[in-house]
Amino acid sequence: MSGAQQVRLAAGQPRTLAYANGIRKDLQLLEVDEELLQELLTDGLCLKGAADEEAVLCSSSRTFAVKSVETTNLVLLVQQEAEGASQAQPAAALGSQDPNVQPTPPGQLTGLATQLSKNAGAASCAPVVACAVVGAHLELVPAGPRLHQLDALLARARYGAEGSPQERAQWGGSEAQAGGSEGDAMEADGGSSGGGYTEGELLERVQCSARELRAALAERKALCLDGRYCLVDEGYQGMLLELVLLTAVEHGWPLSRLPGERVAAALQPHGYDPRVTLHCLATFGSLADSSCDGDGDTSGSGEAEASPMDADSGGDPAAAGAAAAAAAAAGTCGSGFFALDEVAVCLHFTRSLLQAQPDWELSDFEEAWQRAVPEGMLPALDMLRGEALLYGGGLGPHGLPSPRRIKHFPLSALPADAPGRFAALFAERARWEWEDLAPYIQSLRGPGQTAEALLLKYARATQQRPTDPVTYSMR
Repeated sequence: MSGAQQVRLAAGQPRTLAYANGIRKDLQLLEVDEELLQELLTDGLCLKGAADEEAVLCSSSRTFAVKSVETTNLVLLVQQEAEGASQAQPAAALGSQDPNVQPTPPGQLTGLATQLSKNAGAASCAPVVACAVVGAHLELVPAGPRLHQLDALLARARYGAEGSPQERAQWGGSEAQAGGSEGDAMEADGGSSGGGYTEGELLERVQCSARELRAALAERKALCLDGRYCLVDEGYQGMLLELVLLTAVEHGWPLSRLPGERVAAALQPHGYDPRVTLHCLATFGSLADSSCDGDGDTSGSGEAEASPMDADSGGDPAAAGAAAAAAAAAGTCGSGFFALDEVAVCLHFTRSLLQAQPDWELSDFEEAWQRAVPEGMLPALDMLRGEALLYGGGLGPHGLPSPRRIKHFPLSALPADAPGRFAALFAERARWEWEDLAPYIQSLRGPGQTAEALLLKYARATQQRPTDPVTYSMR
């Protein structure tokens, strides 16, 4: 309906309404604000959704759920009119041409003669032709990105999941070296047999905007090799981190100022791709500064081509983190210094301990944890929010003190949807206090949605006494 426009009507100039032959009823109207309209006209918007999914509309930075809203009044779309088609002689003038027609005095109802004169005036110009009828329109509701498909795709592409370090170093470099059923499955789904997916391939399949995709890749610590994104196998990356720590001790480098280029060069003879080593440093730390080390040359690898994630971070911390990690993987900041993050490194050793033994007596765990982390780092229980749960303590069944214990309960293992997440949480514990529950539900909040709204929908709050903490149970 490129020719549709608002009907041109004027006071005192009635017009006839006519219906076109074969009037259409298959058109949809989309309600947008001015900002979205400008983006639609300049860059376009994208509707996404498979046959078994609800459709969403994505702009460059936001995702919207699409709802159909019925209108109470019939909406007609008309054909574009030629200039002057709507011009007709005013009804009052038409009436004055007949001496037998007396105009209706002001303040009285329109008489039959006046109505006849108006009909005659309407007949003197072309009718308004309705070519389509619309009984509903599409309304956009801000929604969070739907990232389950991203997780499914990245789960198929894990760098270092199998093979020797030398074979892993070639994982992203040659498509000819990858094959077998996994490579065939990737090709069938649109990915490369060399492993990973381009940003364009992910945008085609994932129901989110480009900016939200970059933020999600940063949150998942995705690695970009030769323009393709993948995850690094957790075991492989943990092993690489521990080699980085050993290399730092061997060379006397402080963990708050690791020279990225030198660390990558030291591990390259052992079969580790420098880009993956730099990505490991960016995953467990951040750039301390952008200057080169003593023997570095900023004119070398610093001229590497930037990743697609480098652009348009828009001040978003997650997107900025994505750009930093991508730059590290591409070698653009290899001459800089990295400061390892104490929480990230301590959490790595937490996972190693809890994967080997999911349930510990707290005192034993704290002792083993302190021995495992690098010297100078101080692990704290606050770091374990969303990764492990404390339970026990108090008096046992025979009146003897019961030791405090800790068990592995990672957020990453819980369902991504709100009903499934709350069901899993209440299956683990019948009652939760807010301090323990908060890290497991914060990621469920959509745009403009609060944690309180989620709790109101999926949980019941109780408080035995005013001095007791509020607990939440299944609704």
